[in-house]
Amino acid sequence: MNDNTYNSISDNYFWLSSPDTFNDPFDCHLKDDYFIFETKEDGTDWQKIQQAYYDSVIYPSYLFNGIACFTESYDEILMWSHYADCHQGVCLGFDFSRLSEEFMDIIFKVNYTEIYPQINYSEFLESGMQKSWSYIIKSLCTKYQAWEYEKEWRLIIPGYNNKKLFYPERLLSEVYLGCNVHTQAKESILNIVGNKSKKPEVFQCNMAKNMFALEYTRIM
Repeated sequence: MNDNTYNSISDNYFWLSSPDTFNDPFDCHLKDDYFIFETKEDGTDWQKIQQAYYDSVIYPSYLFNGIACFTESYDEILMWSHYADCHQGVCLGFDFSRLSEEFMDIIFKVNYTEIYPQINYSEFLESGMQKSWSYIIKSLCTKYQAWEYEKEWRLIIPGYNNKKLFYPERLLSEVYLGCNVHTQAKESILNIVGNKSKKPEVFQCNMAKNMFALEYTRIM
């Protein structure tokens, strides 16, 4: 919980991160292994040429994608531990049914697998803009099986890394405060929500007494 958190809620924006800033080093990492470089028998060192083009053009442009991450589950204890400062933070609930259908074209479901994705490099270059973009999305939205509990979706905009994306105020429908939230942070959130024209519902999370679970009480 910091000024960036409060500002994003009061000013209605998502922060779109660069793919190279995520906590999992395998996540969104367009390694050479993603491409199968071909060797042709005409005397030209095609593998070296392909590698140079990858290093100078493809990989840098790949990092320019801006990504905001979402989860289907607001009550997953591990998510609160990993992404909300050990339950001291906040979870924001968004109702994407309130958006136009065109907006959904930039939101993608993450696929979880034990096999690292690979494509043929020549096929990637010859596939055309639409198909090559689908290959990029595949690499941006493929994670190791162990992360499946996150039930993640990603909003992706090319060339929009490390930027704010403002959304309609009506999109924010719920705010969940962690079970370890500090009093000052809680008061700041309640004050921000109280000043909104379209107020989301606010819930306080608490530890359940007899099970490994979180309970929620509406406080606004």
